[in-house]
Amino acid sequence: FALLKKLKEEGLLEKFVCFDQGGGASWDKRDENMARNIIENLTEAPTLVVAGNLHTKTEPITFEGEADEHHPMGEQVKKGIPNVSSGRIEYLTGEFHNYGTRNFGEKSANDDLPTARFFKDGSGLYIFELPEAHVAVVPNPSESLS
Repeated sequence: FALLKKLKEEGLLEKFVCFDQGGGASWDKRDENMARNIIENLTEAPTLVVAGNLHTKTEPITFEGEADEHHPMGEQVKKGIPNVSSGRIEYLTGEFHNYGTRNFGEKSANDDLPTARFFKDGSGLYIFELPEAHVAVVPNPSESLS
């Protein structure tokens, strides 16, 4: 949310589109659906796509213990838009949710966290470095409100 706010304040984000990966389908089919949804919703305005680490890869990937290649959303978007810029979010400490709460690196009691940074590295990859991540609390719309 901090990145979206910063981009909006700097006039670099005009529109925000959420997309669903198509639950129930195979991993490759979900990523194909995400890529198609992104490409179909593009305009001339600057666009930022945020997705999980494996989904943003621009080359085929293999999962641990599997021989088959999988084709992530990033690879499929890159095929449709060869000059698309890529980036990643790097979390220095904190927690994330992926089939349960997991930890990034631990912060020692003596460490001061740096401020957030947004930069382009030597290879042309955009990096948004965040000092600490927190698991988002998202209401479940299927639970009845009383």
